[in-house]
Amino acid sequence: AAVQPAGPGAAAEADARAADLALAAASTGHDPARFEALLAPDALFLGARGFSSGRAAILAAWAPALSEGGPRFSWAPAEVVASVGGDVAMTRGAWRLDAGRAATEGRYVTVWRREPDGRMRAVLDAGDAPLPALPADARRRPLATVASADGRIVAEAGLIAAWGRDVGQYLSVRLRAPDGWRTLVDTGRFAP
Repeated sequence: AAVQPAGPGAAAEADARAADLALAAASTGHDPARFEALLAPDALFLGARGFSSGRAAILAAWAPALSEGGPRFSWAPAEVVASVGGDVAMTRGAWRLDAGRAATEGRYVTVWRREPDGRMRAVLDAGDAPLPALPADARRRPLATVASADGRIVAEAGLIAAWGRDVGQYLSVRLRAPDGWRTLVDTGRFAP
């Protein structure tokens, strides 16, 4: 039998996976209170219609999926990466939205942060589709940055500006490896 690594990083991976599954269960169970309890107060979620900042805004954006009788939005993590110190983790996986006879599928990424009460809560979230090539004058304007205390994981979410206006949004997650920085995720929407 394989021996599982011990320590805060391994515990954070397990905690982030469990939190991700609990958030999905709150969604499929149409339970807004349980969903809200798994969000960091300063959470930022990127979506098809822009971004939602803070618990109240995220709950308003998710109201159709969280309402009794609403569509069934489900997902499950396939990959989990955590900081060695266990304070920040990232989950990625596939989602499915069932709305009557229509179903849509895609991928997602969520960044989790261990809060002062010891629980992992979602702090950044977005669909996981690669950004297209951006024009040379495009600039990223960060709205939120989450970094682990050990400096191993840095996640940033924000807006993409070009031609004097906002034309998209992004979420990037980078991992510090022995040979330098490696980008784990660079996702977003670009709609000129």
